[in-house]
Amino acid sequence: KNQAALGEICIRFVLLVGLMNLIRTRNRGIALAMALLFGLTHSRPLPLLYRSFSPFLCTNFVSSSSSLHGTTGSSRANSNATNQTTRSMNHSAKEASLPAQMSNSSTTPGNNKEKEDRFKTQLRFLGDKKLMEKQPCVTKDFMESESFQEKLQILQHAMKEHGGIGIAAPQIGLWNRIFCFGIEDNNPRYPAAKSIPLTFWINPEITWESEETNYMWEGCLSVPGMRGWVERPKEVILSGIDEYGVQRQQHLVGLEARIAQHELDHLDGILFPMRVKDAKFLVPQASMGVREGWGGDWPSSGSRKTGLGELCDEE
Repeated sequence: KNQAALGEICIRFVLLVGLMNLIRTRNRGIALAMALLFGLTHSRPLPLLYRSFSPFLCTNFVSSSSSLHGTTGSSRANSNATNQTTRSMNHSAKEASLPAQMSNSSTTPGNNKEKEDRFKTQLRFLGDKKLMEKQPCVTKDFMESESFQEKLQILQHAMKEHGGIGIAAPQIGLWNRIFCFGIEDNNPRYPAAKSIPLTFWINPEITWESEETNYMWEGCLSVPGMRGWVERPKEVILSGIDEYGVQRQQHLVGLEARIAQHELDHLDGILFPMRVKDAKFLVPQASMGVREGWGGDWPSSGSRKTGLGELCDEE
């Protein structure tokens, strides 16, 4: 191997010296022919050779100032094209070594359309028969299937698309005990709410709840245009499984506890209008913006002074 490598180096050196001499004597045709032969008969690609000697070619083959500028521009263009070709070859080689699902994840119009179709969901509304049924637990086989993570992505996408701060799987026709919640800053439906990181809960259950309660004007993607003044425990301990299949338990307080209880109700077929104590605590969304016109303490002193996304200790 060493002898073969040494022989190749010698041959290249001889060809290189000959090529340089031809360049100096301005025998362009023979020089380019030798360069072509050099590139075709050895492992080094011709574009790399041309790029290496393009400064010499540009300097020696041009006699006037104007032609010098033209040739240099051409040389740079060829050099850039060669660099681009090399990067493309390297990218293709790396992509070929990736798993199939990763190498096929490039963004193309066709892929975007397919993704949009997969992620397109239809909200289910109050009165939907299946929405108002108790949902079955997620099985271990389903959690280990390839489609499970995609279902979670679809659920998250639907929550963001519809401007929710939480969403349960049955609301988009996924009939399992799954929900997620999280709040980004400046959510228009809950302007007073602070940011909450996104979390997924699979087969969740409340293992403890506080005796102390609070109230909130709740809304729901499945009950559009309405708000309800709902009482719930201030704190809960929620147990379940996360998106990675790991058992988890969390002590939730304040708005997080509120959202978790609301979404858990969905998994049992319960929507917030069923939680209001009286019909007067169920109002149109538009009415929340004109509360100064409400009479007296209607519907109650606590509900009258509490904004969207805020909690109140009194009714």
